[in-house]
Amino acid sequence: MSWQSMTIEEYAEFQKAIGADVINIAGVWWRMARPFFYQPLFPLLEAAPNSIKPPFQARIGGYKHMVPSGLMANSRMNYFIWDNVHEYSLEKLDRKKRWGIRDGMKSIAIKPVDDFDEFITSGYQTYLSFQSRTKYHYKTERIYKGQFKKWAEILFRYPAVKILGAYYKGTLCAIDISYLINNVLIEATFFSTTEHLKFKVSDVMVHALREGAAGCPRVKYVYKGQVTGQRGVDGFKLMRGCKIVSKPAYYQINPIAQFLVEKLMPKEYKKLIGEIDIDLDEREEELSTFHG
Repeated sequence: MSWQSMTIEEYAEFQKAIGADVINIAGVWWRMARPFFYQPLFPLLEAAPNSIKPPFQARIGGYKHMVPSGLMANSRMNYFIWDNVHEYSLEKLDRKKRWGIRDGMKSIAIKPVDDFDEFITSGYQTYLSFQSRTKYHYKTERIYKGQFKKWAEILFRYPAVKILGAYYKGTLCAIDISYLINNVLIEATFFSTTEHLKFKVSDVMVHALREGAAGCPRVKYVYKGQVTGQRGVDGFKLMRGCKIVSKPAYYQINPIAQFLVEKLMPKEYKKLIGEIDIDLDEREEELSTFHG
């Protein structure tokens, strides 16, 4: 398995196409993560405070980015990665995880999804099952087949977007979407049917992705998104070997907005300043991990 690398400009073009609000300011691409609140489009970008110019709209909300160690910081950025990518192998996992993956591989096969019609038929039904189970809030218009098809058309338009499918007896039951930006592999989206969770489809897909990354010399990290504070989302990643990285960060936020967030939304304020509070959940829940 290999990935065709995207430049940050190609990645920005792709994100625009799928509906993300991205903008280039003085050579830095920004993404609006929440209304009027911006972060660099490339999630691992580090910059000295006030060395990069945020979008004008950030004056209404705010912005946040990581900073190199040793420079002024007023918060933390916490995210999940798989590191030591090229050291991964099934044999190095503990006995229970090895058994689970091998058991799942008896029923589940992983291969690229190359057939557009299959994606918008079986893939759509898989997505509906996922949405029914998780009530995932991002791009909910994709529950409508026309919108799902538009999304699929964009995915298939970009050769660097890798779409992997999990198959049970030849039937598509899970989809994973990833792309390589410079040397960082971003696992953007994963969804599966509810009925096939019992066949360890999540674990088999994770294994296939990590094994593929291990064999791809250009991949340095696999990025799995920011810490959310949601039990099911964060627990899913930790239980599958992800590591939390906490880096110094700098943020600015409109004073009125900060007052309201601090007083009325304390959990969101904790996330803003980078306080980690994870309560693991053993339930088998999987959600998309970035903004695919």
